[in-house]
Amino acid sequence: MNCKKISLEPEKWIDRYYDYMIAFARKRITDPIIVEDIVQETFYAALKSQFRYNGSSKERTWLTTILKRKIIDNYRKTNSRAGRLEQLKTDISGYENFNLKINMLLISECQQADYNIRFKELNKVLKMEIRKLPKKESKVFTLKFVKEYDVDTICKKLGISREYYWVLIHRARKKISNSIL
Repeated sequence: MNCKKISLEPEKWIDRYYDYMIAFARKRITDPIIVEDIVQETFYAALKSQFRYNGSSKERTWLTTILKRKIIDNYRKTNSRAGRLEQLKTDISGYENFNLKINMLLISECQQADYNIRFKELNKVLKMEIRKLPKKESKVFTLKFVKEYDVDTICKKLGISREYYWVLIHRARKKISNSIL
């Protein structure tokens, strides 16, 4: 019996499967930032576990199986109490009224008497984390989530392109979400 072992080609995954995986995940998750993160996590997990690949399925099928598990993990995480707190980190990037989201989360998670203390603590931590950001990232993040300016106004005010705005907001969100809560 002549079994040809199929080898993986991780250096070609992005070119071959990225668009497919994004489309697959978008059908199951509405937040484009979460979709992007999950697809990246999938590639990373596949790269780390490529030695386990036995060739019994096509490369794309194997990657899709990992992606499905990442999506399920995301659902589990967001539907638990800890997951809702974790979701706040993600929502920093996509929720138009950031302070309202924090208020809603804190009210639902703690008693009203406790609310003012926790909100002040969270607000203090958030301000501290914003101060740690590089100047441009801090400015973009503050204009977007504290002062609630729209993207075009921020770009005009700072003299930056929309593309650079998205790079800065993504970096700021990642840094803050890694340290807040």
